[in-house]
Amino acid sequence: MIEMGEAHGPWQPMPMTFMLYVDDVDAWYARAMKAEGMISMGKPGDQAYGDRVGAVKDPFGNTWYIGTHIAPDKEASASRRTTMVPKLFRIALQVSNLDQAAAFYAKLLDDPGTRIPRGSRHYFDCGPVILALVDVAKGAGEKPQPTPDYIYFAVNNLEEVYERAKALSCLAKDRFHDQNAGEIVKRPWGELSFYAEDPWGNGLCFVDEKTLFTGK
Repeated sequence: MIEMGEAHGPWQPMPMTFMLYVDDVDAWYARAMKAEGMISMGKPGDQAYGDRVGAVKDPFGNTWYIGTHIAPDKEASASRRTTMVPKLFRIALQVSNLDQAAAFYAKLLDDPGTRIPRGSRHYFDCGPVILALVDVAKGAGEKPQPTPDYIYFAVNNLEEVYERAKALSCLAKDRFHDQNAGEIVKRPWGELSFYAEDPWGNGLCFVDEKTLFTGK
């Protein structure tokens, strides 16, 4: 699920990078390019790792990589086309010190994650979605840009995660809906959650998985 919100006050729009796997990358790329203000970042092409990938940038500066697993035979291709809805599988957070970031998230998530040899990246498997830490300072010499909104995690041990966040001194100090963001509170929409912020300004929210609000 991708959540979008209206920018306001100190929360101004900031670009993000997404990777979507779809049934037909060429068709999705062609459809995307028909949208007003869309910019091509690369036409679909076969990659050495077995995917066919293209990329576009939307009018708001977000980059969307669109990929399709290349089927070894027609039967596999036909099976893949039965699922038409794209699946979000990776969220990238920009950091400036990969070792420090990996250590921070390893403690927070209680998982060492996996260092990716290329591209100054460190991955954490969060269910069907990969949390990717990207060291833009080392790779491109850029200043990391925090995500414009929070990344939401569903957990079955909210109090344990809260204690780890507290030990890392990363609990949010803001107030939302007249509630302390950095405390475990039942939100007006029914979720039991707390908010945090990593050293690079990326907002995080941890929610009790039994209280998730999915709009249904």
